[in-house]
Amino acid sequence: MSNDIVLTASDIYDNMHDTIVSILTIENNCKFSSTGFIYKHIGCNPGLYIITVAHAVFSKKGHRDNYVDSIYATVPNFNGTGKHVFNKCEVVGVAGYTDIAVLKFDDLNMDKHNYVKIGDDIKIGNKCYVIGNPIGAEICSLVEGIVRNSSFISKNTVECISFTAPTLKGNSGSPVFNNKGDVCSIVSNGMPGGDNFNFGTKGYIIKHVVEYIISNNSNFIGGTINCSLYPVDNIYMYHYKFFNNPVRGYCIKDSKNNLLKDFDSIVSINDVEIGTYYNQSSPCYIYLNSGKEIKLGYLSKDTKKESIIHLTIDQLSTYDDVYRQH
Repeated sequence: MSNDIVLTASDIYDNMHDTIVSILTIENNCKFSSTGFIYKHIGCNPGLYIITVAHAVFSKKGHRDNYVDSIYATVPNFNGTGKHVFNKCEVVGVAGYTDIAVLKFDDLNMDKHNYVKIGDDIKIGNKCYVIGNPIGAEICSLVEGIVRNSSFISKNTVECISFTAPTLKGNSGSPVFNNKGDVCSIVSNGMPGGDNFNFGTKGYIIKHVVEYIISNNSNFIGGTINCSLYPVDNIYMYHYKFFNNPVRGYCIKDSKNNLLKDFDSIVSINDVEIGTYYNQSSPCYIYLNSGKEIKLGYLSKDTKKESIIHLTIDQLSTYDDVYRQH
């Protein structure tokens, strides 16, 4: 439903309620509820698939190749028949850092069943809507909020959207709709101590990852420059005495790369300035482009001088590319 018309909450619900899937996972006889949504893939391996969060299907053992014992889903208005069908699902693939999993549900017909569209038309202050199945009790309920931050980064370099729509257990995997009825994010996580700071991977990244997983019938393994990146902030600037310098970039920590030193910062990727302010970009290019050569603008905390480094983005190990509470 991509268009320029701003929809009401009721319109979005009426158009999208039969794309919302109830998910049940079983591990060691323990049962967990979550949510997913139906997505249409055209190209290699075409069809309708269910998108949900990876942490709903990962085993508690913590490794991304270990899934729960069983996954089931209820699809409403199955193929437009008015019947709500319960069946077992299979995992097509997962992407750990983005907290995305793609499931296969047999016999969904893309000419008959409804599906979402993924878009990125979202700005801070826009209304957003979460439709899901909280606590396994409410079926396909809707809550409203606004977008707090349309380019939120927390520890893992994957760009997220944070929003105020309240969520509960069971909402994990719920789509976050923009005011035009497109999915702009997914309910993945929230900050402790409140229900109005929730966040999930941004729409264009979801689409990139999902298309890869379905087309290749395999997991998506992200890229790394072998260090953790944290947004440069006031504390960083004060501590390292960067007075009268632009606030930009991401601080390097836990470096396992000989070219990168802890507490220096990366200020650009391929000549695009990065940072958390409105005229800067996120570093998620790293995660999405394993194997590619990259040009980094690099700022030394000691010399206060900037240099250029060229390196190849490595592939994360399957142990490392796993959902770790962002």
